[in-house]
Amino acid sequence: MEFFKRNFEFMFIFLLAIIIFILKYPILNLPYSWDVMNYVIPSAQHIYEGNFTIFLWSYSNGHPPFYFILLGFLFKLFGNSQIVSNLVTIFFSFLATYYTYLIGKHLFSRKIGVIATFLMFFYPTFFSHSGISHVAIPLTALAIISIYYFIKNNRILYLIFSSFLVLTEERAVVIPVSLLIYDFFKNKKFNFKRSIILSLPIILFMIWMISNKLHYGYFLWPLSTSLFSVNFIQIFLNIFMILKNLFFDYYKWILTSFIIISCFSFKLLRNRKKVVYSVIVSVIFFIFIFILPKFSIYFQRYFPNIADYFIIVKYFSFLFAILLFILLLSFNKFIDFWNDKKFYPFYFIFIFIFLSYVLFIPFAPRYALPIYPIIFLFFSVSLVKVFKKYSYIAFVIVLILFATQWFGDRDTVGFTLEYNMEYVDAIKTHQMATNYLEENYPDAVILASFPQSLELQYPYLGYVKKPLKTVSIPPFPGLTSKNFTIHLNSGIYNKTIDLNSIDIVYYSDQEFKTRHSKEINKILNKTLVKKFEMNGKVAEIYEVNKEFEYPNFVLPLD
Repeated sequence: MEFFKRNFEFMFIFLLAIIIFILKYPILNLPYSWDVMNYVIPSAQHIYEGNFTIFLWSYSNGHPPFYFILLGFLFKLFGNSQIVSNLVTIFFSFLATYYTYLIGKHLFSRKIGVIATFLMFFYPTFFSHSGISHVAIPLTALAIISIYYFIKNNRILYLIFSSFLVLTEERAVVIPVSLLIYDFFKNKKFNFKRSIILSLPIILFMIWMISNKLHYGYFLWPLSTSLFSVNFIQIFLNIFMILKNLFFDYYKWILTSFIIISCFSFKLLRNRKKVVYSVIVSVIFFIFIFILPKFSIYFQRYFPNIADYFIIVKYFSFLFAILLFILLLSFNKFIDFWNDKKFYPFYFIFIFIFLSYVLFIPFAPRYALPIYPIIFLFFSVSLVKVFKKYSYIAFVIVLILFATQWFGDRDTVGFTLEYNMEYVDAIKTHQMATNYLEENYPDAVILASFPQSLELQYPYLGYVKKPLKTVSIPPFPGLTSKNFTIHLNSGIYNKTIDLNSIDIVYYSDQEFKTRHSKEINKILNKTLVKKFEMNGKVAEIYEVNKEFEYPNFVLPLD
């Protein structure tokens, strides 16, 4: 026991690394999926093949080049395999969790650091992305490392890691911007030299944008900037869904409840006037959110699935009303407790990142990953405050609840399965389907939508040994011409499809379904020859009846 106390830091690093590696080991050799195969790996592959450049828009969906160059360089050193790229993600996952611990320990206590670290890692969305070779986990790691060295006032390391950060994803620039503004408010005076030093990552990002303007004619990828929205209703609904993701999903509502009740005391019930006021407001709030689904019809044109979100709110309306009552009753104590200077840099970062989420629609849960360390530090502080000496028991219970959400049997579109580990089932069904096609139909012309179309054409994605003859249906026909930019994967999508040339249709419930793929499926007379299924995820192989004459199918530019 004494040895453990003396060597806690070393033992913690070792234990954290072992736990992460053991839990993520099963996915090391897993093929890629969705955006990873759409632009992350193609960008790294381009670098790996000897085409070193910072201008990767043709491959990278307009994102800054740091992570793609890093991954391409590591491919040169160790080979372009899934094991290499997945190990890189696992390493960044370790960095993200470890630096969350360091910040928690530095600002609060070792206990809070430990709890925040494992809560974040076990949370389903973080846990799943810890094995997905996307930019999300490296972005999270670079963000929390930058914040840590800013708080520690280590300017050199802050500048290094925040520079990598802004060259990994565009919206990441809001982190050094928010820290620069926080520094100004903290010191209450303008220090030109210090401000210039802290602005260097921002200046570097601006240099990258200027290079884009000179090379492409645009500062930022037009498709990305076209997602910016100032529509009030869209913004309001987007806020609603973002808050759900940050503070509700996968049992996070329990941790959010801890934040709200952290300052409650039964002594507050003695103030009858405040109790009456809190009850009245809470009852009105309860009635409003209970009937909220009735208003969904007015918002479906903006978000077709908004009714599902409103129904969830209705189911939890009583809990939300109780939490509002507690918050109103303990509001002064709540403000006093959370009005701590230790939290101030986190507040600035949270506000700026939240605005970046709100103003760009749509929002995907992985976008929130860089803010997870901050949120889980808040959760941990409140959990320890509420449960005190029993906080580790509460912590373990929450970990178990998180782990129960790692897997499931949803049959939704593929990218939504990355919210937890269900994406693995989809990949495995596609692996079985592509193996079957390669063994039984090596010379056939195969019709496939995204992402199957990429699986069949590029062996480095991990599905086939040799490219198969593929006719592909683009997920976004005409989208890029509408946004005046280069088009996605320009050489691989057909605009006119001769349906008579199709021998096989490779279909999946998890593919990106469009009206074009649905129309083609109705036109072709086909027979199911093989079906692969795993926990609700389905891949199917159809043979096309060649006795019929089929028309050419033209994909419209809309």
